[in-house]
Order: sequence, then C-alpha cells, then structure tokens
Amino acid sequence: MAITDSKPTEAVAHFSGWSIDLKPPNGSPGWLVSVIEATEQSIQTSVDLLGSGAGSQAQNLVDMFEKEGLVTDSENGSAMVSDYASSQGKIDGIAVELRQQNEDVDTSAYATSTATSTAMSEIDGEVVKLEEALSAEKPYFDEDTKEYLLSTAAELRLLTALLGGLDAIHSIIQDTSNEAEKEAERITSSSPSYPSSPSYPALPAMNTGGYGGSAPSGGDMGGYSAMNAAMIPEGQRPRVEEMYQRLIDNGFTPAQAAGILGNIQAESNFKTDAWNDAPGEKSLGLIQWRADRLEGLKDFAAAQGGSITDWRIQIDYISHEMRNGESRAFQHINHEDVRNDPGRVAALFDEKYERSDGTARPKRIANAISIANSMSTTSAGNNIAV
Repeated sequence: MAITDSKPTEAVAHFSGWSIDLKPPNGSPGWLVSVIEATEQSIQTSVDLLGSGAGSQAQNLVDMFEKEGLVTDSENGSAMVSDYASSQGKIDGIAVELRQQNEDVDTSAYATSTATSTAMSEIDGEVVKLEEALSAEKPYFDEDTKEYLLSTAAELRLLTALLGGLDAIHSIIQDTSNEAEKEAERITSSSPSYPSSPSYPALPAMNTGGYGGSAPSGGDMGGYSAMNAAMIPEGQRPRVEEMYQRLIDNGFTPAQAAGILGNIQAESNFKTDAWNDAPGEKSLGLIQWRADRLEGLKDFAAAQGGSITDWRIQIDYISHEMRNGESRAFQHINHEDVRNDPGRVAALFDEKYERSDGTARPKRIANAISIANSMSTTSAGNNIAV
C-alpha cells in the first residue's frame, strides 16, 4: 500500500527484500485506511532499522498515537472512532514522517545474523495475525447510503488488532537490538580493568602523513576456534605497535585502539592485502571492507596519493569512516562507560562498525584485552604515555 505526499521519492532498498502489504477490508472508512497505512509504514521502517543495526531507533506507532491523544490505554484501549476520523490528517502526517525515516536508513549496513533471523520469523508471525484480522472483517450493505460499510464493532476490533500487533513487533525489535549489547556486557563483566586514559570527546584531525612502504605479506587468514586470544605473529609485532600508535595519534583512546586492533586481528591477522574471494564477500584489507565501503577505501587512498594496501591508509580510513558514515559506531565506542574498556570497545566495534554475525565476538574481545595489556607493557618500556 503506497503512502504519498506532494514530493516524489526514490524507492527504498528494504532489508533482505522484506516488505509488507496490509490490505484494508472493503468498506473501510478513510481514517482506518490511514491507520493501516501508518501501521504498514511503521513496521517496514522498524524492520529496515533492525536490519541496519539501528533497531533501537525504531519508533512505536502506538506511542506516536498516544501523543496525539488517540490511545488512552497502551494495552488495548483507544480513543473514540470519531477522534480517529477527525485526526486523519495527523495520522497521514505520521505515516509520511515514518516513510522519511525509512528513506534515511543506512542500507549499506544491512547484515543478517541469527538474532535478526529469529526476530524476522517472529515478526512474520505477527504480520500474519494482522492479515488474518483484516481479511476476517466483512462489510454490510447500508440501505440508507447504498454503500458497503464496516460496522463500528468491526472497526474497533481492527483498531485493537493493529495496536496490539504494533506493540508486539516493537517489543521484538527492541529486544533483538539489545541482545548483542547484553551479550557483550556478559562477556566483559569479568574482564580485567583498563587504566583510565585522557578524554577524547571528538576525533581531532588525522595524521595522514608518511604514506609509503611495503604492506604486510598476505596468505591464509585461518579460522579461530579457541576462546583465548590469538598471539600476534612475531614478525608483525612492530607493525601492530605502529598501528596502535597511529590510532592514538588519530584521536582514539588506548582502549579504543586496542579494541579496534582486536577486531583487525580477527578479520585479517593484521594483513592489509588479505583478500576474501568467497561468494558474496569480495572483501579486502585489515577490516575486510567490501562493496561500497571497499570502493570508499579505494577513493580515500587515491585522494591521499597512497596505495590501497598501505597500512597507514587503511588505519586512517577507519578514522575517516568513524568521522563520517560510521559516526554512530564511534558514538557507541566513545561512551564514557566504554571508551576505556578494550573488551567493551571490541564488542561494540564488532556490532556497530563491523556488523558481523557475532559468532567470533568473544575472540575479538579476548584479542583486544591481550593487545591492551601488551601495549601497556611495551609503552611503559618505551616511555609512551597511554
């Protein structure tokens, strides 16, 4: 069902191609059609936000209706039908607002995980219930108006079903969005504490000098099965120390630098030319950039006059993304309760920046804590302040 306003818009690429089409029963009054359209748009926007890793930003349409005085009981009650009829313009405006939010979803961040797959199955079940409720109501023929109309009782049943379905789907999305963060907190709850470090409220200008030199050699990345941290290859250690210092020079705290490097170790074992040629991947580098983000790395390297496999280019591109398209990820790892804890940084960097399926997250956390401890020791020996 299309919701339109005076301004044409481009089609939105929906998460996993999922879309919803709720059909109003014959005889539905205009206000009910508007409520169904708003419900449809609310669910679609929420699903797309979930798929992009921003499910916590999904708005509950029931709450939006409540602000307009259309819902007096958040469980299943509502204002009078006449109130909805007189507020049809407001309802249409809410639908347009939700559609505009949908157009702003970061579609490049879409990623499927076990948690989102489970949530989508539950959402599908709720949508089926709504479709059944809508198809069950039949109009009657009104002799006075000579029109087919829904009874007031039918309208109220549908309104109750729509509000209940919206509440249920919103709860599914919020619970799923919180799941990864709760998992990370459980994992890091017993992690060693990390010394407090200087505050960086925002990333300053990057140090983009000194490009050139050879990249670490490629080869098989291998998989991780053990829960303990992987060892830094001896030949790579000086380079890892340079990466750590460059991240700090670019404005990250020592804990943030260690958390990022823990993820790099899991992704590429610090090899800037690591290439994953698997179907659907085609990813390169320290962070295994792919698709639009890999093209962004190429453009960044060209602008800096350096090689795409230069470790400095790739470290600086992480900083560049954190200032721009991935600024939301930076906000998460820069939270005051996170920024000085390498384990929590690693977990949130994986969830918000890498957006992996989470299966290797414990490994990334262990790597980060090991690197933090190692770099603290090295820095103390080299007189580097951390």
